[in-house]
Amino acid sequence: MRIGWILLSMLLCTGLLGCTNDDLAAKPSPTQKESTKEEHSERESRQFLKRVDEQMEREEVVFTLKLQDGTPFKGKETDGKWILISADEEEETIRIEQEDGTIHLTHGEQTETLTTRQFGLVSPRDHMKLVRESVQRVSTETKDGQDWYVADLNKEEMGDKLGRWMGEAYHEGAASQASRKFIFRYRFQFDETELREMVMQIIPLEESDSSETIRYTFKSDK
Repeated sequence: MRIGWILLSMLLCTGLLGCTNDDLAAKPSPTQKESTKEEHSERESRQFLKRVDEQMEREEVVFTLKLQDGTPFKGKETDGKWILISADEEEETIRIEQEDGTIHLTHGEQTETLTTRQFGLVSPRDHMKLVRESVQRVSTETKDGQDWYVADLNKEEMGDKLGRWMGEAYHEGAASQASRKFIFRYRFQFDETELREMVMQIIPLEESDSSETIRYTFKSDK
């Protein structure tokens, strides 16, 4: 199993959420050029977080989740509950449903009960909460004619979250060192009023490992 996928599974756990990072202001710059750049970055951060907050307040979200290998799931999140159903007609249906912190995973005739801590982070709202709490840098880019917000998360905070999830023995040392070898990046594409797509990536800094990606696309209410 690749280290990137291990980190993806561990870091994207609801139990890891809990450290709030409200310090988005850039440090003072000695030059006017850098000051202008920082002001622009701060403005982008405020605009981005405002749009994320608006999305988190939505009562119902309908989405498609696509994993790294292309496996698609149809999903819906309502009032803190969510459900995923596999959309590959050639494979046996997988149904995953979360309610009150308990996850029921059904594959064919077999059903397994898990906690959100065991299963990982699935809810779009929880992904956005993670971004809201641990974002370090926000920028914008245009790709294929679409404008995107790019949010990089704080590696040290992600290492702390991973350490707490793995236990006291990993709180300092292994977890922190592992987190520093990866970039944790989210991309958000909005239309005028709604979030259309959210992409989460774990990007290795060393060529010996490969990146991991999960992609959410959202159904419009229009």
